[in-house]
Amino acid sequence: MQSSGEPTLDDDSEVPEPQGHIAGVPYDLRRPTVSRFRSRWWNPADARFFAPKTFGVGWDLNLYWLVHPAGYLLRRRSKK
Repeated sequence: MQSSGEPTLDDDSEVPEPQGHIAGVPYDLRRPTVSRFRSRWWNPADARFFAPKTFGVGWDLNLYWLVHPAGYLLRRRSKK
């Protein structure tokens, strides 16, 4: 049951969307959680190299793709 109105992450494959956008730049001013931090900084299920920030305005790096660049390139090719 969700009491805060905030989506929960029971599964690391779910990628939470940012709280909103300002001029096309994502922002999220909600209190950071461990699951949101993990899903944005280390998430092989998210094909984005730049994910919305865990807290603040802008983007963070999905470090999984920095450590596994061959997997990133293969995934990008398979989408075409």
